[in-house]
Amino acid sequence: MDDLLNQHTRLTDELAQRLRELGDTRAAITRTQAQAWQATTHLSITERREHVRHSTYSLTADVEVQLGEIEALRAELHHLSLITT
Repeated sequence: MDDLLNQHTRLTDELAQRLRELGDTRAAITRTQAQAWQATTHLSITERREHVRHSTYSLTADVEVQLGEIEALRAELHHLSLITT
């Protein structure tokens, strides 16, 4: 039982860390979008939007990876809760 409790604690801590990282990445996307928008005042609205979209591609991909990791941790925690109940 102690092993299951330790595993639950480890997974919960890891999930909390991943959620913090996701929040940090989302904040970075917002900052990057604002900076890209401000840096392109000489362009048309359509060009500015495209520039902003391109400037956040890698961060958006990071979010997708992070969401996958979070979902996997949630699934592990759910499975663990089924075992212990």
